[in-house]
Amino acid sequence: MKTSLTIFKNLFAIKTDQRMDFDSFDEFEKLLYKLSNEPLASKKDAVLISPATYVPDTTRKNDNVLEWTGWCAVDVDDFKFEGDLKSELIKRFGHYNFICYSTASSTTDLPKFRLVFPL
Repeated sequence: MKTSLTIFKNLFAIKTDQRMDFDSFDEFEKLLYKLSNEPLASKKDAVLISPATYVPDTTRKNDNVLEWTGWCAVDVDDFKFEGDLKSELIKRFGHYNFICYSTASSTTDLPKFRLVFPL
């Protein structure tokens, strides 16, 4: 399954010219883990990704979306869990294929993460 994304340099970037295409969801997964492991000075330095393909030479906004590229993401910011997070996620979502990685605002005391699902 081909997977694509549009990547933005940071929270403030709006140009939609940085599209990446992957031949498999596994290749896409490798990029996500690589991005999640990059050191950041602050959350504002984190790249953003979008499952949208945009009208060429436009900016990031809903009116410019041409299509959705086969995946969705759910940010989990306030989930309090008991025990092992990995076990809890597998119990809840294990019947789906998903990628889980930490987000820029995650801490040891309050893990924040993203779940990415192929559609």
